[in-house]
Amino acid sequence: MPRRALVLVLALWSAQALAHDPRSAAVEVEVTESAATVHLAVSQAGLHAALEAGVGRSVDTQAEDYRALVADHLRRTLGLSADGHELTVSDIGLRLGSHQSDARFAVELPSGTEMLTVAVDVLDGVEGHQTIVRVRHRGDTTRAVLSEAMGGTVTVAVSEPVASRADSGTAAAPGPLRAGRAWALSLVAIAVVLLLIGMTRRSATTT
Repeated sequence: MPRRALVLVLALWSAQALAHDPRSAAVEVEVTESAATVHLAVSQAGLHAALEAGVGRSVDTQAEDYRALVADHLRRTLGLSADGHELTVSDIGLRLGSHQSDARFAVELPSGTEMLTVAVDVLDGVEGHQTIVRVRHRGDTTRAVLSEAMGGTVTVAVSEPVASRADSGTAAAPGPLRAGRAWALSLVAIAVVLLLIGMTRRSATTT
């Protein structure tokens, strides 16, 4: 099988595995010279259960304010801090699906940022939940698996301080093919981690 086809198959498989496990979520953070872009992929069943646990009541998915409730939940449970200062998340792009839901947002990084903390508690209230986090900056990738036992934050030392707006140079943006390949490879990595998590859980169950 050609390598590109294999990557595509594994990427699709990882998305399906994530969608059908209500205890799993994946967060991708792309750090550039002046901003951080966050993408969340999460099981809709797990997201809904965590939302109800957070508000303390049953929530109708067909309610007019359902999207607003989800957005508020994400603002409370998914955030970034730069050098210890919490960054404001305003607009969140949401795609709510029957199996998997996705969210995207971007925040501006203060000039001179050196440490970035990603706080994830999106599935709080879902027993045994785990979130795979990947933070990419200047070619470096930091990976972590967050859970109830391991805590819900990961702090990344930015390889170089985020440049001053006036002093930073203009870097060439990756082409669409390169960006798509990077996203597919990230899904492959998520697939491998999900497979290992599933194998560990099955092993624990059988013993």
